[in-house]
Amino acid sequence: MTALTGRPLRIGTRKSPMALAQTEHVRAPLRQLDPALTTEAVPIETEADIWQGGLAQLGGKGMIVRAIDVQLQRGDIDMAIHCLKRRTRRHPPPPKAW
Repeated sequence: MTALTGRPLRIGTRKSPMALAQTEHVRAPLRQLDPALTTEAVPIETEADIWQGGLAQLGGKGMIVRAIDVQLQRGDIDMAIHCLKRRTRRHPPPPKAW
């Protein structure tokens, strides 16, 4: 794992109130484990958040997590918070970078 070198740990999540609350449930224990660690919630709007139709028309639940996974793979965020019910066999978690 790479050092953060003076920047916050960037945690990607959806913009929804529930997703942001779930992210806080992760940030709080991280702060307790390492008070010097700073974290930043990075709200991400996904295609599924913008789409007005049914998820099946858009490509299913996997569309909800795709934008976040892309940012994780590009290194724009350091970790991602997903609701497990949004994961599908067609869209498993991305491979670990370490």
